[in-house]
Amino acid sequence: MKINKTSNLNVICHYRIASWAIKFIMKAIIEHNIEDQFRSIHDLKTVLNRIGYNTDHIVSIFTDEKLIFEMEVLLKEIQLKEKDETSIVSQNIEWLGTEIGLSKIERQLLELATYIEVYNTFGRLLRLTISDASHSSVISYISSIFEVSYQDISDTLNANGRLIKSGLFARRFSSRGFESVMSLISGLSQQLSSTQNKKDFFSTYVFRASPPALRLSDYYYIENFYSIIIEYLEISLKKKRKGVNILLYGTSGTGKTELAKVINSQLPSKLYEVAHEQDGDPLLGSERFSFYQLGQQLLQNKPSIILFDEIEDIFPSIFSLQKKSENLGKALITTTLENNPIPTIWISNHIFQIDPAYLRRFDLVFEIKVPPLDVRKNMIRSSFKSTGISREWIEKVASHKSISPALISNTANIAKLLNTDFGENLEKNIDIILNQLLKAVGQKKISPLKNTTDYNLALINSSTNISALSDLLHIGSSARICLYGPSGTGKTAFAEHISKKLGIPLFVKRASDLLGSYVGETEANIAKAFSDASDDEVIFLIDEADSFLQKRTKANNSWEVSQVNELLTQMENYQGILFCTTNLMKNLDGASLRRFDLKVKLDFLTKEQAWKLFKNFFREQRITIKQKNKVRQELDCINYITPGDFAIIKRSNKLFQEKISEEKLLQRLKEEVSFKVVQKQSQGIGFISDF
Repeated sequence: MKINKTSNLNVICHYRIASWAIKFIMKAIIEHNIEDQFRSIHDLKTVLNRIGYNTDHIVSIFTDEKLIFEMEVLLKEIQLKEKDETSIVSQNIEWLGTEIGLSKIERQLLELATYIEVYNTFGRLLRLTISDASHSSVISYISSIFEVSYQDISDTLNANGRLIKSGLFARRFSSRGFESVMSLISGLSQQLSSTQNKKDFFSTYVFRASPPALRLSDYYYIENFYSIIIEYLEISLKKKRKGVNILLYGTSGTGKTELAKVINSQLPSKLYEVAHEQDGDPLLGSERFSFYQLGQQLLQNKPSIILFDEIEDIFPSIFSLQKKSENLGKALITTTLENNPIPTIWISNHIFQIDPAYLRRFDLVFEIKVPPLDVRKNMIRSSFKSTGISREWIEKVASHKSISPALISNTANIAKLLNTDFGENLEKNIDIILNQLLKAVGQKKISPLKNTTDYNLALINSSTNISALSDLLHIGSSARICLYGPSGTGKTAFAEHISKKLGIPLFVKRASDLLGSYVGETEANIAKAFSDASDDEVIFLIDEADSFLQKRTKANNSWEVSQVNELLTQMENYQGILFCTTNLMKNLDGASLRRFDLKVKLDFLTKEQAWKLFKNFFREQRITIKQKNKVRQELDCINYITPGDFAIIKRSNKLFQEKISEEKLLQRLKEEVSFKVVQKQSQGIGFISDF
């Protein structure tokens, strides 16, 4: 039989494809597995036409016995030409096989899978002819194509085979037909059928990381972390240790990725990142993991470190909506972690969803938090250099715990671009930008710094010499103080006063900040709040502490007891200055009271203190009080006045922008107090009934 000579087709091996197609069809005929005879005949004729074989006489596969014999003769002739045939695909596979150590049968399977994808007619012929074939049936067909045993093909394509473990073949749990055993990772067939530079092949899956923008000295506040990581990686690279994995986690924008780049800059290695997208489309976690596996093979003979960022979709939560086909098998992940030849730095914003079985396989696990207050100040000062930003503004922005390095850097770049246009409104407009960004990620906006210069200790009615207490507290003090008493008596203001006096930021957490929606979430929030306060070396104020320290004997649920226990444990171990405020002292658990070094009651104003505040109110308005004796007598008849009552009236007066008379102020004080008395009389609850 004579085959017409064809032109040099250098992308794929047409004789090899024709040989495989004939073997495949002959087996399908014998086993009567052809589901769509018309389509199969059409595709077979197309494949044979590409090698110059005249197929006009082929009408039916099943009825023409002569055709079967003709195919057998043709196959022998094709196989003689196939031996010397080469193409771009075959050459690229030879290169890749040499790079990662593929066997002959592994290279053949890779070539077959590539042709199925890049040569539509051939791929359709194989897929549609046995579209619903089982896994074992597909293995049987492949073994007949390559004329090797069923077991050899099965072993090569199982989960422990190199094609799967290297990431070249993706796992398809729910597929049938050829896709169940021979699915290439995304984009591989295009890579193998192109003439691009071999370096470009790498970059599709793992690409060189950009140089770090920061220096090691910028991370001085976690020197104890990075020094361990650098030393461990240096030794591991030198000894070529396998299974080296480091996990960095923490809130988004804390500089985890940049830290990985900085660490690598101190080592004799190149840093490669796992791709996040392909042709502008985001990749599934399973696809990225396959890319990572392939990167491990491609880089194993080079001094390298791999950076795997945003790993949340690699280790999905048990509540994840991911399809089963998108999830990775536990055995595959654990085996990879234990045997990866290239050290890997894994990065995640959180780790609560990661199975402990995986976490145990990481050699080092470090939480990277938002930098401490003094570091945030330095970052803001440096980033906003030459913009004319005030020291007060820096203090205000730095005091916000969610101001991350990334947020500082991005906002500073905007500020520098718009500095001329913003002019005197620069700080105000940057506040708008920052607050909108914080709102977008579910964080509270930046609050203006409170002015506590008018706080007068002499006007606080306390059970302890509060002035002496203020003098005793100093930088480095360790004290747990409970401030209790009616609302408005100055409990929170006293903590703010100590903060300003010592020059130490006040870190405030209220019930709404700490209470969670799920079991265990509140305890986690409490632990994190104490950890943050300790790291930043601030004065810690827990407002409305009775929300957490209620008597455990009155608890209706086990998680209520758990919340109390967590707060008591954290209080006992805290080494800084801690204030807890409450209006409901009688509701506090007895064990919590024993945890406090000092319990200070801030009560209603004395008659003399109320008179001083009354006079100060008018002095600020430059108004002279007439008939002082009469006014004093009326004021003395009003009980239960607090500094907060005067503050409320001041704000109201400012709102209406009007001056207030002595009679009007007395009337307003009576109104404020009457509300408290009404509560006592009608319900037996409220501030007064508790004290």
